[in-house]
Formats: sequence, C-alpha cells, structure tokens
Amino acid sequence: MNLWQKLERRHPLRILFVNDLGFEFGAGIATLRQVQSFLLRGDSVMGLCASAEPIGAYYSLNETRWPGEWLGFHRLPELGRKRICSDAQAAKRLATEAAGAYPDLIIAGNIHNARWPVPFLEALRSCGAPVIAYMHDCHFATGRCAYAGPCKLYQSGCDETCPTAHQYPSLAPELIHDAWLARRRVFGKKGLPLAVNSHWTKRFAHEAIPDGRIDVVHYGVDTDVFSPGDKAEARRRLGIPEDRLVILGGAVNLQDERKGGVHLEKLLEHFGNRVHGIVLRANSDGISGAHAIGLVSRQRTIRLIFRAADIFVNTSIEEAFGQMMLEAAACGLPIVAFDTGGVSDIAREGINSHLASVGNTEELIKATEFFVRDAAARERFGHEGRRIAVHEFSLARQAEHWTRYLMDLAKP
Repeated sequence: MNLWQKLERRHPLRILFVNDLGFEFGAGIATLRQVQSFLLRGDSVMGLCASAEPIGAYYSLNETRWPGEWLGFHRLPELGRKRICSDAQAAKRLATEAAGAYPDLIIAGNIHNARWPVPFLEALRSCGAPVIAYMHDCHFATGRCAYAGPCKLYQSGCDETCPTAHQYPSLAPELIHDAWLARRRVFGKKGLPLAVNSHWTKRFAHEAIPDGRIDVVHYGVDTDVFSPGDKAEARRRLGIPEDRLVILGGAVNLQDERKGGVHLEKLLEHFGNRVHGIVLRANSDGISGAHAIGLVSRQRTIRLIFRAADIFVNTSIEEAFGQMMLEAAACGLPIVAFDTGGVSDIAREGINSHLASVGNTEELIKATEFFVRDAAARERFGHEGRRIAVHEFSLARQAEHWTRYLMDLAKP
C-alpha cells in the first residue's frame, strides 16, 4: 500500500524525521512540534540525527491524548561534523539506517550543524519512501548560509565571493558554488519537494529555485500547554516583582547579531525602573539591565515565564518565522517586533502586535510604549493573539496542514 492509499484510507503512517541535533534549539523545537502533530494524527514516528548528546529526555511524547506512538531518536554521531569516512560512505550509511525504520515518509530538516551536504537527502530516496525537505531557515536555498542578509548571490549563483563564508555554517569559498548548484539540482524540477515555515521563506526559496515545488506548512504549538494563566502565581514561583510591568525578550542565542540583542538592551535601558525585563534562552546574561533566565528546555517552565510577562518583544532583524512569538501569542501576550521575514505570519500589525521598521530601535520603543501605557490594549491584543494561535497554529491545525499537504503531494 503506497502513501496515497494509506492517506486516503486513513491508515497510520510510519514517519521518519532526519536532522542534525534532534529536538535541540529552534529548529529542533519546531521538529518536536511537528512530531506531536503526527502523533495526534495517530502515526508512528521516529527520528534519526547526528547528535552525540542525549536528546529530548525532558519531553514526554507518548501521552494518552495522542493516539500515535513515538519510537525515539536514533543517534549517529559518527556521521556528524567529525566524521572520518567519505561523503559517499556517510550518505550510504545514513540511507541504510533510514531504510531500517521502514518509513512511509521521510521529513528531513536542519542538517547544517552536522555538515551534511544536501545530496545526503537525495540518498534517502533509496529507502523507497517519499522524502520531503523542510526549510526552517534559508540553508536549503543558498550556497551555505542560513540567512542571506543583504546578499543576493543566491538568486544568480553563490560562489567564492560569498561575504560570510567564514560564519556559521561555514564552508570553504571554493566549495560554495558547487553546493549552490547541488541545491538547484536536488530541489529543482522533479527533485525533492520543499515544505517551508512561512510565506516569506517560500518567496525566498522560489527566488533561489524557481522550478522547485515549494509549499508552506506552518509551525504549530501545543495550545493546551502554552496558554494564559495566573500571572501573580507565575511571578511568585519565578521570583519576579509583582508590582511592575514585565517585558519579556529572548532568542535561541542573543549574542547572534541577527537576533538583535543590542536593540533589546537599548529598549530595556529606555524604560529603566518602569519595567522589569526578562530575557530567556542562551546568552541571556549578556543583556544588561535584564533578569536573565538562560536556556530552558522544559515547555511548561517556558510557559510559566510567558505567563509572568505582560509584553513580548522580538528583536530579530532576520527571522524566517519566530516560534517565541507563537508561544507568546498562545499565552495571550501582545507582541512587539521588527517587521522582517516571516514575522507577520504570526505577529499581525494592529491585531495582536505592533511592528517596527527593521533595525529602527526608536520605532520599537514607541511600539512597546503603546502597550506599557495601555493595559486595555495589552488585554485586547493578547486575546487576539491567543485566538490566532488556537485557530491557526494549534497542533491539530498543524496536523491538518500536513495531511492536506501530503494528500496533494501523493495524489496519483
């Protein structure tokens, strides 16, 4: 029975997720939530990654509310960044391991930390199952970078003149053009389909690979977990003042220039003692004037932090989607952000957010000031954000999006 027949008859699928770091960091969390959506559909799901570390020990995926079964991650650290075998040998090993899962479908996401060339994904086709590449950032559409910034080489041909070749994920300049050509071949006409996380990512991918099959399958979030709650109780548990307005900011790594930590620092400096600033996730202690919480993995702890806040501020100057904004919306927080990339898919100007011009700190402060001064607006915008999250970005909605996408992809 092929994929189309199983989908049409609503039979459970065996799905294999392949990526670099399992459930770690932003793309890993997005993968976790995609897994949850397939479990909600009733499918059996497993993972394969290059991480050497224990993965997701703090995530409970075999819950009674999900009829599917999580079969765990299989780790292949020997195929990661320090591998000593050739690319051809590594690709063959990866395909062999994938075939051992007997998948009906393979979804491959971030691979740049593992330093896997894109043709590794093509090798997965030898399993006989359809392979979908999921774009969490722009890596599958450029010669090497996750975000291109002002560079437009990805449209005409990334090459040795790449202005950021030394930055993560780095690649020797002389290898960049061949890597760009490989993407054109692997994801171009009759190649692997690309599923992407936002309408902006789709436009970017089409500019790079005009003849590719590229469709949006939005992220989702567990809106039962990420939900509004008792603000006073959350603050007591976290040791946060109950008598001041709380602004929450954060990113996977605020020392990454792309995440705009400098803008968050200036914003908190502007408000001073009028607010209590909280900064969440890696390198948060580098933001002066803020209560640094650091990298937290437990979803219910993250929910507690959102419940303690009044406003969420996203300072990324490049963003394919922005999961923390989705978490904030689900928890009923109004959002302030730079209007960049896929931000507006979830942060909608005048509805659940106010957006500022990219990199304009003064506009960001002005938008935040609006919410600082107006409690009714905070409540109104927060309510709308919760409505958007529940109706458009819940796990159930994500499962529906994947089902519709797969039916269209597999249709004879």
